[in-house]
Amino acid sequence: MLNQAKSEVSCLEKIHRMYVNNGGDISFWLNYGSAFTIGVVDNPQKPELNTKVCLPYESPVRGLATSGWRGRSQSLGIADAVTVLASSSACADAAATLIANNVNIEHPEIIRKPACDVKDDSDLGMQPVTVKVPFLLEKKFLGHFKKEQHPQKH
Repeated sequence: MLNQAKSEVSCLEKIHRMYVNNGGDISFWLNYGSAFTIGVVDNPQKPELNTKVCLPYESPVRGLATSGWRGRSQSLGIADAVTVLASSSACADAAATLIANNVNIEHPEIIRKPACDVKDDSDLGMQPVTVKVPFLLEKKFLGHFKKEQHPQKH
């Protein structure tokens, strides 16, 4: 048993980094002196690199996740993509999902359907999920958003 443990430790000393990518939820391990560079893509239909982030060994970040209405999971909000870096991919996934679900406005061109109509095996049941978000001009979007955040008193 001790020899096996020594062998495993010896093996780890030769590895600079390891990572697992589960559909965009990424967990990684870094050896001392190593770094992990990730690329962020905001639209899976147009996989273009929007930015890069370099995470050194000293960083507490060991996981990241992206959530949004364009992704493979269902979303209650209108965010194209919300990427979160956290201490684990599970924490990043929970935070990205919460944020993406809460980026929201009501707009006549935003289409939502019951989750079970979009995916048979959805655990969201009849809850409406976003299936289409039109291009929202900033001026139009901000005007709509301000109305919802500060309703007029009668």
